[in-house]
Amino acid sequence: MINKTSELSNSELLPICIEEVLDEYLNFLKRIQEISENIKELSRNLKSLSKEIQHLEEHLIEIKMIPIGKLFEELLHKVKEIAEESGKVIEIEIKGAEIKIDPSIFEALSQPFFHILRNIVQQGIEKPAGYIKINVKKKGRDIVIKIKNDLFPPEFSISDE
Repeated sequence: MINKTSELSNSELLPICIEEVLDEYLNFLKRIQEISENIKELSRNLKSLSKEIQHLEEHLIEIKMIPIGKLFEELLHKVKEIAEESGKVIEIEIKGAEIKIDPSIFEALSQPFFHILRNIVQQGIEKPAGYIKINVKKKGRDIVIKIKNDLFPPEFSISDE
């Protein structure tokens, strides 16, 4: 086998080398462009995936939430028992029972609510009957809970911030 480059002079060899280097350089640029396009596509896919994950997180949080009325049921049952033991009949009205709250937040607040409601029954309701009105409203990210009867008008604000 004959080696062509050994038969060529230096002046003839230089254009061949430049041509080979230029071909390699053009291939290199083409590959960089392909990689750049792949990175752009990957970036678009990651943004889309990030949006899907955020949507999924929001959906999971929503699934975990429970209507506050359902959470108040057990608490109000205990309060009615205390009223009966005291010879009182109470009527309890809840507005906004459909508003959803994280169960862990309600759990943290259930004891304070129980004490407030128990105090209303024991000190704010005269025999033989009375009422407790609980009004739950959502204001932005906050939940405002108003508990009142004739003598006891407190207002609470619960925020997830």
